[in-house]
Amino acid sequence: MAATDRTQEGRQPVRQARQVPTAGADQYELTWPYFMYTIVLCFLLTTAVLWLWSMLIPAPLEPLADPNKTPNPSKAPWYFVGLQELLVYFDPWIAGVVLPGLILAGLMVIPYIDKSPHGIGEYNYKDRKFAVWVFSLGTVFWFLLILIGYVFRGPSWEWYWPWESWEVHKESHALTHSWSVVTGLLFLGCYTVVGLGLPIALPHFMGPKAAPGSMLKRLCDGLQAFYERRGPTIYMIEMLLLLAMIGIPIKMILRLCFNVKYILEIPAIQLNI
Repeated sequence: MAATDRTQEGRQPVRQARQVPTAGADQYELTWPYFMYTIVLCFLLTTAVLWLWSMLIPAPLEPLADPNKTPNPSKAPWYFVGLQELLVYFDPWIAGVVLPGLILAGLMVIPYIDKSPHGIGEYNYKDRKFAVWVFSLGTVFWFLLILIGYVFRGPSWEWYWPWESWEVHKESHALTHSWSVVTGLLFLGCYTVVGLGLPIALPHFMGPKAAPGSMLKRLCDGLQAFYERRGPTIYMIEMLLLLAMIGIPIKMILRLCFNVKYILEIPAIQLNI
């Protein structure tokens, strides 16, 4: 309790120093009533569009299920097709358990790793650039998985372009291969070390040599400020989660373009990445 009281006392000066926006300020607009009016209007407009859409274009219904005939392809509901698409690139326990678990864990730790007082109670971009970009890219990538699984996957879950007919079934002639354990460990090790160390090493080595005002100088200053605001522990957690998110499209590119089935394959412990 004493530690909690000291923490609250330490936060009071920060809260008191923050400028509270008032109505009429040039760069602010109060959440209530102005911003909430916009939110409510957008909600009502979206509801009306969906209502009219459902009346004019009824949802297609498939025939009754036949236990003697399995549909090909068998697709999950659209909101789960992204997870089904991940099964092409990862083992089921990774695609269905580990990766969704990392997404939920990342969302749960946000209040504990993002302790910056800047932007609290405000809706703006400049105080949360990194968070906005990461969340936006993650959302776009998730819907990209849904688009690929729902539109571009046909019978036997083969790739079909929109102009290709599903009546002509394709046979998979692609011979996939997995990397050796040594190659896989080296790749994952280098990927992790470079991902964690580059944002720290670049400002240290290139920052003093960069010309003032150049793009490289601004990048180095931004990376250095990014690390200093977070500290080593929070920086490590954020970067590991970010590297895990970036690793998914990298694995997809390796599979689709280079027929790499697994980067690291250890059957003894059922570890196939």
